[in-house]
Amino acid sequence: MAVTTIPTAGITDDAITIAKASGFGKIGQVVYGQTGTQVSSSSNSYVDTGITATITPSATSSTIQIFVGIMGLQSAGTTNARMDFQILRAGSGITTSGANMWDQSGNNTHRNGGFAMNFKDSPSSTSSLIYKVQFKAVEGTCEVQRDGNSGFSTITLMEVLA
Repeated sequence: MAVTTIPTAGITDDAITIAKASGFGKIGQVVYGQTGTQVSSSSNSYVDTGITATITPSATSSTIQIFVGIMGLQSAGTTNARMDFQILRAGSGITTSGANMWDQSGNNTHRNGGFAMNFKDSPSSTSSLIYKVQFKAVEGTCEVQRDGNSGFSTITLMEVLA
């Protein structure tokens, strides 16, 4: 098979479109959400952090790359005070973080400047999708966005086209 080379001067601006380009994980859109509102819980059930964003994928073959940054964490009140996080899509959990901010030594208050989660989701949808982050206090009292010095907790959604 012979390879034909076309000089770039011979290619008109409308000759190559994004629809014809493939194979390199194009970013279709980026959506961002943030909150600075403090949330406290001593419940062993998941509660909303206020970190949320909505995206409408352009194709069912797209994936959504999720980047979460949670600021100003605090756990206190019992020997094993800790918090867990989960990411939800359209009200259903799609991933969890496991145990975080664990105090095994005894009744100490632990503060942390931040925690991050990243996840690749394949929703197979072109509907509007709400992504949000929740947390639960496995034991003790736990807080996110602890105070005004913590900055903002954020979520960034990136649609990666197939």
